[in-house]
Amino acid sequence: FVFLNGYEIEAKIEAENELFSGVQFDNMVEAVISVTGKLNAKTKIHGGIRSADTIIRYLDIPEQTDSYGIWGYVEYKVSDQANAAIGVQYEDAKDYYDGFLINSWYTHSFTSKLSLRTKIQYSDFSHSWFIEPLLTYQPTAFSAFYFGINELLSTEDSMFSNLTESERQLFVKFQYLF
Repeated sequence: FVFLNGYEIEAKIEAENELFSGVQFDNMVEAVISVTGKLNAKTKIHGGIRSADTIIRYLDIPEQTDSYGIWGYVEYKVSDQANAAIGVQYEDAKDYYDGFLINSWYTHSFTSKLSLRTKIQYSDFSHSWFIEPLLTYQPTAFSAFYFGINELLSTEDSMFSNLTESERQLFVKFQYLF
């Protein structure tokens, strides 16, 4: 449903069958209700709830369980060239896991050809921070040059206790469409 005041409400129910790692899962149902709203010319809000049958894929023999989640985030248009957002998401898969993610991201277009996107995420599941700045140069519609860093920081038992670097990856990519 789309309303005249800029709000949208979406509801969906989906049923599917899936074969994963030699195990057949039938009649898996997912239900989602989400809301998007435009508070003003610069600010949007998003939120929703989800209930689903979920495959626990990390087990030697995968199993199906009930899960639910809730999320919300706010987007803010900083300028014509920049956007920022922050959000939180909670997931619970009965008897297997539960926790939350905190996400934030920032995008900035310096020119029509040069842009920066930065993502920062905290995972309560793994007690880790993931930081990823990505610089993109796109001289033509058919080519792009990417330069970025992935940084994974681990914590001991809370969001900020004893942050230690777990992994760092520097990457450069050139893409050309023929």
